[in-house]
Amino acid sequence: MKPVPGSRFLGLAFKRLWGLFFISLVALMACSQTPSPKVTVVPSGLTAEYFANADFTGVSKARVDSRIQFDWQEVSPVKGILPGQFSVRWQGYLLPKQSEIVMPIIQAEGKARLWIEGKEINSGESIDLQANRSYALKLEFSKTEKNASISLSWQRGISEAEVIAQKYFEPLAASLVLTPISGVIKGENLLINADFEGNEGGWLSYGGQVQAVASNLIASKTSLSLSNWAWVQQDLPVSDIEIGTAYTLFGFAKADPGATCTFAVVGGSDSGKLFEEKVQFTSQDWLDKEINLIIPETSVWLSVYMSSEAEACQFDDFSLVAGDTNPSAPPSLPITPQSPLTNGDFEADLSRWSIYGGSATVVNPGQNGIGKALQMTAYTWVQQDLISAKYIPGANYKVSGFGKSDGSASCKLGYVVASASATLVDESLVFTSTSWQEKSVIVTVPANFAWTAIYFSTAENGCQFDTIKLEKQ
Repeated sequence: MKPVPGSRFLGLAFKRLWGLFFISLVALMACSQTPSPKVTVVPSGLTAEYFANADFTGVSKARVDSRIQFDWQEVSPVKGILPGQFSVRWQGYLLPKQSEIVMPIIQAEGKARLWIEGKEINSGESIDLQANRSYALKLEFSKTEKNASISLSWQRGISEAEVIAQKYFEPLAASLVLTPISGVIKGENLLINADFEGNEGGWLSYGGQVQAVASNLIASKTSLSLSNWAWVQQDLPVSDIEIGTAYTLFGFAKADPGATCTFAVVGGSDSGKLFEEKVQFTSQDWLDKEINLIIPETSVWLSVYMSSEAEACQFDDFSLVAGDTNPSAPPSLPITPQSPLTNGDFEADLSRWSIYGGSATVVNPGQNGIGKALQMTAYTWVQQDLISAKYIPGANYKVSGFGKSDGSASCKLGYVVASASATLVDESLVFTSTSWQEKSVIVTVPANFAWTAIYFSTAENGCQFDTIKLEKQ
């Protein structure tokens, strides 16, 4: 999908002036000597719910997007949803700054529908907006083709169309969102398709020549090549940024002879750019570099970009991580691998587990006659997205657990590993006995994985699960 003219941000119209999103002001308690806790506040944008199926059902993930401009191609739009068919529902309010007649324009690979104040609006249809009013907005998108992309622009007067900016949106109140919006998970890569195994999916290209090419970087298959003054960018969701938290951008790059290659993190307020931290490469060999920063309180958008001059550059294996990425180990203590799974015995009830449909509760006793167990009925799906930073890529892990059926149910414990564009591992353990049984499977976690999850599923009748473990072998 080609970007809508005028959507490129902050002076990108000036070809060689290189250098979008979150975070509102955190109120500090007056005269307090104790630092205020990190707070994620949503100042602007649209509430988004991403669904695993094309009909707005199944596993769902909620966040706040700064604007509607995405080119996913074949990759999954969010971690926790397998590549393939999906759907998205954006909701919130449109806040015009002046009274005018505008023409909303939807460009999509897939099926898209727009409603304003409950009335369906066709792409290119004129609507009369009044200043200082808020208009309820809903935009739905379903992936129906091999590739998926969507942008929501508007044409105002005689100006050419431009993507509707973040400052014109307000998200729904948290109480109106069916799927809870989780905070930033420390140690997780916030970028999608950061290894470019899904080619350019998830990244927006502006000018120049951009293509996925074979990579000779260790443990990598694909890198991204930029030339002829190319610019590639990924805007982070508003809800992925936390004021005052340290962030680290890390990546690899190499340059053709005479090339200067840049990657950077940039952010700002509604009125302009506040910061831009970047590193440059001129070496013809792969080098890795990182950028460390703390997001200023007045920032309301954040983006990561790569750029080239005329000569070609290659980029690979990016990560943007919140929190301390190099914690100091206690002296004289061995480093013990931590399990990516938490609360597998349900002693903390359903903490860290997400429920999709049906009924899921914690009951007593568990499989050993004490403790707790998970009980599910009525076509329920329960899932935990695991902590990627605790994995050792390429290692073997044992998935094990206890389960039992009410006698008529087939109860499934599943483990899935995915990259941005493909399902890499999908193993399941099925329980049909009315007595507790223990089952296990050993899997190898591929080096190019993007996320993993453990899930339970049941049909109409009841299942119980307990003592779920994920252990490095």
